[in-house]
Amino acid sequence: MNNSNQLQENRVDKMEDVWLERQRKLVEGNGASIFRDRDFLQAKTDVYKDMLQSFKGERLNRQEKIALRLMKATYNNTRRKLYPGLYKLGFPRLAAILMAPFRAIGSVIRFLSRLTEKSPPPPTLNYAAPGEKKDPSGQPQQQQEPQATQQLEQNKQEKSQQQQKKQGEVQQQQVQRHRTKRFYQQVPANQQQQGRKPR
Repeated sequence: MNNSNQLQENRVDKMEDVWLERQRKLVEGNGASIFRDRDFLQAKTDVYKDMLQSFKGERLNRQEKIALRLMKATYNNTRRKLYPGLYKLGFPRLAAILMAPFRAIGSVIRFLSRLTEKSPPPPTLNYAAPGEKKDPSGQPQQQQEPQATQQLEQNKQEKSQQQQKKQGEVQQQQVQRHRTKRFYQQVPANQQQQGRKPR
């Protein structure tokens, strides 16, 4: 029963009832002459136009479609009272013919926008370079260097360290020899000065 009530609910009539209540209050305050007032007719036309636009593109049940058709007839009658000269000249039909291509373009744009919203984005294909490989996430990653190349670089570093160490030892030995040589050169001179007697 609840589902059937929801299906029979008429949203168009509910929205129109709000305007009819306002219209009733205006008639009570100003009398029936308000229906000939141009400002009132303009306001009524704007209200019905907004109501028709709000249901554009909506999925309606049978009762709502009938109510919307009647609402459109009321809108056209109000416009005919507001602009009688234009309707005599057939302006609405001419305007409808001129606006038909633009409406068709608008409907195509709306249809394409709905398709793009529903369809998932295309998958991105990441192609790896010849010297690269893909990880599980799909991003290319450089291949690891072979173990032989890493071993060669390690050996080079060890050799350079050993050479630097040997050069440091050689320099220390040379400095020590130089100091020892100077020491032995200075000792005999001191001894000779001590062995001399004053005259």
